[in-house]
Amino acid sequence: MGAPTAGWATSCSERSAHSRPGVTLHDRGARQCAIVTFTKHGEPPDDMAARLKRAGANVSVSRSAYARLDFGARGIDAVVRASVHYYNTLDEVEHFCRLVASASR
Repeated sequence: MGAPTAGWATSCSERSAHSRPGVTLHDRGARQCAIVTFTKHGEPPDDMAARLKRAGANVSVSRSAYARLDFGARGIDAVVRASVHYYNTLDEVEHFCRLVASASR
């Protein structure tokens, strides 16, 4: 079986993230792409991104200054952004979701 598609990886990460307490996905639309944006209650996006980067994850922080129409209307200041790619395995996606859900250090 070949590598999963971006949609497959995204749906797996969404299902996994929804089952993680305190994690909120901020992506909208009926058709999702492989970019996943999220926050975690009690952990500021900058702190979470730094923690995930230390663990080897490739993430960034998207700020309201760059998404004024969307974030402003929803009261969002910043989110962590991750891009799941076709070459990421389900194990990698699940490992990433466990990193997101783990307690901040």
